[in-house]
Amino acid sequence: YIHPGYQLKVVDCLLTNLHQPKTTHMVLTGQFAGVDLLMKAYASEDIQSCQFDMFGDCMLIIQDEGQG
Repeated sequence: YIHPGYQLKVVDCLLTNLHQPKTTHMVLTGQFAGVDLLMKAYASEDIQSCQFDMFGDCMLIIQDEGQG
């Protein structure tokens, strides 16, 4: 948890589940990855066979050095 005195850290990658559209998790993931990249990933044919939410598949998002 973030609390007074907590030392914030910077991350350059995110391991997360595949999220349903119009959820807060999807919004947060889009903020990290970029909405255009996230929508492109969700539109790919490869994702059609994936399972969503906490018992489904996951994805690893790694930011470019110049991004963020």
